[in-house]
Amino acid sequence: MLFRSRAARLWALVVFIFGAATLLEVSRLSLDYVQGQKIWLGVETREDFLRTSPQTDSYYGLAEACGKLPLGDRLLVAGDARGLYYPRPFLTNSVFDDPQLVKITRAAQDAEGIRLGLQRLGVDDLVFPVEEQARLSRLYPEAYTLTPQERGHLDDFMGRGADLAYQDGSGAIYHLRPKLSP
Repeated sequence: MLFRSRAARLWALVVFIFGAATLLEVSRLSLDYVQGQKIWLGVETREDFLRTSPQTDSYYGLAEACGKLPLGDRLLVAGDARGLYYPRPFLTNSVFDDPQLVKITRAAQDAEGIRLGLQRLGVDDLVFPVEEQARLSRLYPEAYTLTPQERGHLDDFMGRGADLAYQDGSGAIYHLRPKLSP
């Protein structure tokens, strides 16, 4: 009985030490990487935190800009599966799916086909988060590769079927026209 009691106490001590060390390491990582204490201490606002946090800084400005679009607009986020801070309904894909815009472009015969494909999905605006799109296209090149002809159709569509609504270092938003311009 004494052995079990000592063994149980020793095991409890090991678990406690491991738990304390883990908590300290997670706290250190949180302070170094996330800097969440700034919000808790009132040093910065939620928006400031999201603008500068390594997890969200590459697209939060773009998400904020989406909040300024007309309320009924539906977004297609091209090349980014993150959407936590987009303030409205949106379509996107995971890294396990071919990007919606790429699928539509591959299936279309021309710029009008792309416009019709987006219209069938109910898309009003295209959102291009540049940094994440570049990262994913490097990791999954087969999902983002278009033939020169498909690239030409997409370029034609973007030139004649969409208007730039917002652009900054994190990306761009294009509002789709009801029909292609001549």
